[in-house]
Amino acid sequence: MKHISLQTFACIFVFAGLLPGAARLRLEKTTAGPVSVTQGQNGGVQVVEAANFGDSSLNLAATSSVTWLSPTIGSTHSCTFNGTCSPVNIRLDTASLAKGIYTGIVTVSDPNALDAPQTIVVTVQIGGGVPDKVELYVPNDGRPVTQGFQTNARITANVTSPASGPKISLSMAAAGSYDFAFSYTLQASAPAGTPEQDYTGSLNVTASTFAPDNKNVPVTLHVTSKPIASASPSAITIRAAQGTTKVDKWLILSNVGLGSLSVTGVTVSGVTGGTWLTAKVTNGIIVATADPAGLAPGVYTGKLAVASNAVNAINADVQLEIVAVKGPTVLTGGVIDNAAGESTLALGGIVSIYGEQLIAGDPVQETVLPLKTTLGGARVFLNDIPIPVYSAAGSHVVNSTGQINAVIPYDARVGDGVLRVERDRVRGNSVYVKIVRSAPRLLKLGIANYGIIVNSDGTYPIPTTPGIPSHPSKTGDALVIYALGFGPTDPAVETGVGAPGQEPLARVPGNFRVYFGGSGLANPPANDALYIGLTPGFVGLYQINVVVPGSAPRGSEVVVYVSNDAVISNRATLAIQ
Repeated sequence: MKHISLQTFACIFVFAGLLPGAARLRLEKTTAGPVSVTQGQNGGVQVVEAANFGDSSLNLAATSSVTWLSPTIGSTHSCTFNGTCSPVNIRLDTASLAKGIYTGIVTVSDPNALDAPQTIVVTVQIGGGVPDKVELYVPNDGRPVTQGFQTNARITANVTSPASGPKISLSMAAAGSYDFAFSYTLQASAPAGTPEQDYTGSLNVTASTFAPDNKNVPVTLHVTSKPIASASPSAITIRAAQGTTKVDKWLILSNVGLGSLSVTGVTVSGVTGGTWLTAKVTNGIIVATADPAGLAPGVYTGKLAVASNAVNAINADVQLEIVAVKGPTVLTGGVIDNAAGESTLALGGIVSIYGEQLIAGDPVQETVLPLKTTLGGARVFLNDIPIPVYSAAGSHVVNSTGQINAVIPYDARVGDGVLRVERDRVRGNSVYVKIVRSAPRLLKLGIANYGIIVNSDGTYPIPTTPGIPSHPSKTGDALVIYALGFGPTDPAVETGVGAPGQEPLARVPGNFRVYFGGSGLANPPANDALYIGLTPGFVGLYQINVVVPGSAPRGSEVVVYVSNDAVISNRATLAIQ
């Protein structure tokens, strides 16, 4: 019987009711803006409704990460969101801000509520969203380059291209009826052979209800046959806990022009608060390192200047926010199954918990069975009972979300549940989870929508791909499909213990069939599973052994799923020739 190594799946693998009398925080939205504000003025108050989706009552408080946001909790009132709401009123004290885009975070908390704290990301555009000028570097081979911007109101705009050579166009992304931000993309391209020189055009914006956005924007196009560097991200933002270890962030450069891009160095300048920022070039990638050691809570900034043979200069702002050490925080909506990213969790399921400051040290991973309930100082509690943990990583960097992977016990209570993380005996917040007996999810290979499916010769049934052992399957071939979340087996297996490798194997009851073909087929061909149960030697990993039926569709992306009378899996694809 085919199976794969623990190390292979340890990285893809907590849980499993709602405390009586507990309040449960829900926010109407978690973002506000971008809000356009006239330079030199304060913006209008932004209101986000907060409601209680549990029992008891909420006792909310709100804080801000920046001085120009002043949040307060308003009086309870009737609302369409949940009948009764408490408004989070966010005052924009923006009069002293220079022209530009600014982002702050409002944290809404209640120490006794489930799914708290939660955050609201607030973005303001001082001076509006339409840029004062546009400068683009354009390759003279016909490929387009773009620059985007957002406004709070629809605009009317006339684009004027240069008299000869490159062309300019403006498009707007599709927007829903209730969208309050409108996204626009300015695009320029130069036909092959366009002479290398600077060209000028314009973007004339009219009819915006935000007056500062009505302007004539000069557009300069630098047409070139040289390399053009593009950086991702355009700026680096880090939030880290006080006194934790160094944080590396990558600035990846790509060439959107012609020739070959060569990165030769990087310079750090303008660092506030000490010497916490360093940078180096590694294999053409800029690695920026922030060292929180000795820094008090607050915001620190610096700049990177990249040296290369590109025709354009690459500069990136770096912002480091140091936050005080606190208890572990599981993000609301941050507890999901590890196969399909869904919030409904199955008994015996492998699940991922995302949050902040979940562990204090370096990433850790368990490699020995049975799994223990403590790893790297972290413990996960489901309904106040510790559960087995696979791995824990990355949580000392607040905006590089930490993750713990663990297992829902087979004997956990089905229904509403409460999950929390404890770090070095420091108790974290509690979040709501929903547990069901079975919720099968096929694992994905990470290439398009192909599943982790194995042919009888150990290859993957996908189109033959260089560097990957692969070839399409054929009708009559035996396949092994890997999955999570099928629930309890017969005989039962203890949670955290490897499944038996000899009879009696841990089979899943329920007469499952494997279907080949998408929803467009009224009666997709199917076969009974030869075996469906836990993979020998593994925790939480299931496999379905099945033969491809003779009537299965052919193609490079044939849909496959598993179902019985009670449950149905998600869909994956495979190639059948």
